[in-house]
Amino acid sequence: MKKIFKAFAVIAAASAIFACNKTSFIEETNTEPGFVQFSAGPITKTVFGTPAGSTVPTLWTDAYKVAISLNLATAKQSTTPVVSGGGTSASFSAEISDDSSGDYNFYAVSPYNAVQGINSSYKSILINFPTAQTPSATSPDELAQILYAKRAEGSTFPTSVSMTFSHISAYGKIGELKNLALSGGETVQSVSLTAPQNWAGRFYYYAEDHDTNVAGDIVANSASSTITINTSSTTDIWFGCAPVDLGGQDVDVVITTNLGTFSKTITIPAGKKFQSGKVAVFNIDMNGIARSSLENYTRVDDISDLTVGSEVIIVAKDSDVAISTTQNGNNRAQAGVTKSGTTISSPGADVQVFTIENGNKAGTYAFYTGSQYIYAASSSSNYLRSENVLSNNSSWYISIAGDGEATIKAVGTNTRNILQYNSSSSVFSCYGTASQAAVAIYKKDGTGSGAIDAKEAESMTISGATTAYSVGDTYSFDGTVSILFSDTSEETIASSEYTVDASAVNMSAAGSYTVTVSYNAKPSVNSSYTITVTGGGSGTTVTYSFAFATMGSTGWSNSYADHDAVYDDAVVTIDIKSASKQGSTITDYPVTKAGDVIVKLKGGKTMSAVTFTLTQWTTKAKEVSLQYSTDGGTSFNALSPAVISSSFSLTSSSLPSGTNAVKMVQGNTGNQVGLVSVQFTYE
Repeated sequence: MKKIFKAFAVIAAASAIFACNKTSFIEETNTEPGFVQFSAGPITKTVFGTPAGSTVPTLWTDAYKVAISLNLATAKQSTTPVVSGGGTSASFSAEISDDSSGDYNFYAVSPYNAVQGINSSYKSILINFPTAQTPSATSPDELAQILYAKRAEGSTFPTSVSMTFSHISAYGKIGELKNLALSGGETVQSVSLTAPQNWAGRFYYYAEDHDTNVAGDIVANSASSTITINTSSTTDIWFGCAPVDLGGQDVDVVITTNLGTFSKTITIPAGKKFQSGKVAVFNIDMNGIARSSLENYTRVDDISDLTVGSEVIIVAKDSDVAISTTQNGNNRAQAGVTKSGTTISSPGADVQVFTIENGNKAGTYAFYTGSQYIYAASSSSNYLRSENVLSNNSSWYISIAGDGEATIKAVGTNTRNILQYNSSSSVFSCYGTASQAAVAIYKKDGTGSGAIDAKEAESMTISGATTAYSVGDTYSFDGTVSILFSDTSEETIASSEYTVDASAVNMSAAGSYTVTVSYNAKPSVNSSYTITVTGGGSGTTVTYSFAFATMGSTGWSNSYADHDAVYDDAVVTIDIKSASKQGSTITDYPVTKAGDVIVKLKGGKTMSAVTFTLTQWTTKAKEVSLQYSTDGGTSFNALSPAVISSSFSLTSSSLPSGTNAVKMVQGNTGNQVGLVSVQFTYE
C-alpha cells in the first residue's frame, strides 16, 4: 500500500565568524556551534541569513526540492516546499511506499539535485559538491549547501515526520581579493581554488556504520581538487565544499578576468580546517601579482580547424563541465568551466588539456595528455581509460555539427566506443550508442598547425574467403580484408572495421550469390565476391535444428498457438501441430503432446531418408511413430513405431520411392517430447 508521507523538520543553521579585514585564515572554533532551530521541513534550497554574532541562520527557499528515502531505498523527490516565516519554516510532501519492514528509518538530503544515488548495501548516499559554483552576494551556491537529516520512526509507518537537519557541506568565504591590479574596464569572471586534496565532486556520505566506515564519514568517489567560483565580485566570495583539513597546505588561486589571469599560491595556516556547518573566512592579497595573458579556448565548429598540435579540452556541450585531469578506474571525472558564448577562458588546473595527434588509422585523431592517450576500453562496459601506447582503441573518428556537437568514436575492436558525458553520474565515459549527453571540443587559440593524416582508402582486397558451399551448409565470412590507401600503404583490418552483407545468400538452394564487404572508415570502400552453392540433387542431406533449453518441471500450458511453418524456404516447409506444447519455464523450442510434425518438400523434390532427433519430457511418454506421404502430404501411411527413451532418434533410412512428405506422430495424449532437429536426404 502506498501512503503519502508529509515531513516537517527542524533545520540547523551554519555557524561562522567573519573577519574580512584580516589577511589570516579565520574560523569559528567553538566546540558547541550555535544552532538556530526552526519548525520547518526538508526544503529544497537554502540561503544564509543575516549573521548574529558568530552564528549565521540558514533560511529555506522554494527553488529546489528535497530527496527523501525510506530505509535507504532509492530517493524520492519531494513536492516544492511551502515556505513561511521569511524562510524560518517550510513543509513538503513525498509519496513513500510502506515497505512493510517494521523498522522505518527516514533519510533526507537537501537539495534533491545533490543526490547522485543511494547504495543500501553500503549504507551510503552518493552526493555531489559542485565543482563549478555561482554564489550570491551573501550565500554560497545553493547547490553547494548540502544538508542531511535522519529520523527513526520505529515499527509503525508514520503519516508525518519531524526531522532536524545539519550541514554536510563546509563553507568558505574569500572576504576580499586585496590589491588586485585591475585595469580600466577589466572585470573578474571567476576564481578557481585548487587544493592538494579533493574537496568537490562526488563523495559517499555514510548514513550508517559499514565495514571500516562509521555514520557521518565522507569518502571521495569521483572527486576534484578544484572549485571554480563564477563571480564578478572581489569581496565576499562564497563557496561550499566537502569537509577537508588543509592546515599547513598550499592552495593555488587563479583569478580569471576578461583580459587575462592572476595566479597565486596561498598557504592555509596550520591546524585550520574546512568543517561541516562552519564558514572559514580568509582574504587573498594579490599585491605584486601581474596579469598573465588570457588563454582562450574557442569551440570547434568545423573539423578542419582541428589539426595536429591543437591543444583542446572536451566539454559537455550543454553543461559547464569538462573532462578533468582525474582518471578514475573506468571513467574521467568532471571539472568546472565557465563558458562565454563559444569561448572558455583560462580553464582551471583540473581541466585536462589534450594535444591532438594523428591516430593509428587514416583520418583519426588521438587525445594525448602529455603522458598517455584516452581510449575506449571495453565492449561490455562503459569504460574510458588511459593507456601509454597509442592503439586503434585510442584512435578516434571525429565529426562536428554546425552547433559544435562533436561525435567522437574510437575505431578499435572495443564497441563501447562513443565518448559522451553522463550527467547523472557526473563523469565522462564511452557508450555503445549516443545515449548520454553530447560533447563539444574547445581549442586553445593559436595552437595547431600540422594537418591530420588525410590518406584515403582507395581499394579493398578480399583474400582467403571460402567460395564453394553445398546446399544446407552454413555461410560464414572467413576471409581477410586489406585496404590500400592513397599513400600506397596497405593494412589488414579487423572484423570490427568492416561489415559483411550476405543478405542475398540462400544456402537452401543451389546457385551463385554475391557477398559485399564494406570498410567502415571515411571514406568508405567496398568489394564483392561470389560464392557458389551446389547440391539439391541425388543424396543431398540437410539438417534443420530447433532452439533447445533445459526443461523445467512446472507443467504444461495450453494457451500457446501452433508453431506453423517453423521452417519455410526453397527446399521444405516444416509445420508443427500440437494440442499443448510449452511449459512456463521453457522458451522458444517446439514441444508436442498428442500432435505431429509435418516435413513437406517443395519443387518436386523427393525424400529417401529422414531422422527426427527428440528428447523426453516426462516418464509417462510412451511412443511415437513415423508416417510418409507420396501425394504432397494429404494422405499418410504409417511406418513402425518407436519406444521413447530419454534422448533418442526416430529414423527411417529407406523411405518408399516418391516420398515427398513425412510426419512424426505421437501415440496418445500422455506423450510429452521436445523436438531437437530434423535431418533428411532428398533428390
